Amino acid sequence: LDLVEQFCYSNHHYYSWCYIAPKCAGVYPFHCHNGPMKFEGKYAVVAKTPWVTSVYPFSGDTSGGTPVTIRGWNFEAHCPQHLLCKFGEHIVPAKFYTSSSVMCIAPCATEKGFVSVEVSNDGGMHWSMSGVQYGYVGDSVDLASGECQRYLSPISANNPHH
Repeated sequence: LDLVEQFCYSNHHYYSWCYIAPKCAGVYPFHCHNGPMKFEGKYAVVAKTPWVTSVYPFSGDTSGGTPVTIRGWNFEAHCPQHLLCKFGEHIVPAKFYTSSSVMCIAPCATEKGFVSVEVSNDGGMHWSMSGVQYGYVGDSVDLASGECQRYLSPISANNPHH
């Protein structure tokens, strides 16, 4: 996936114009030149901070697998691999529907109770801090089981304390 589109134009005399159009949050190098004149630098893109207003359904089984619609605002579609949901400390991929609606599959939970559901547009660098709760019901499960691991994003599976 090409994360940056860069266009440079020049009149071959005195002026050059460079446009950079990053697709995902991050810091990107850019290079622009007009004959012997060269410009180099970095361009930073910051994702919008999402906000969660509600989840539906409001609860699901501790064994995970419940599709959960998350409503709110500032959900971004232009970089889908960076859109994530976090149920308590467990991170799962999100599916973009609209700037106010995403869907995530609830991961397993070790025990019943409530967890905060948050969303990130930038691969988990920054999260919403909305505090909307999702309830787990049912018996305790083993988070290390293959069934539970299949719901987690690589970020959560590789770094459970992210």
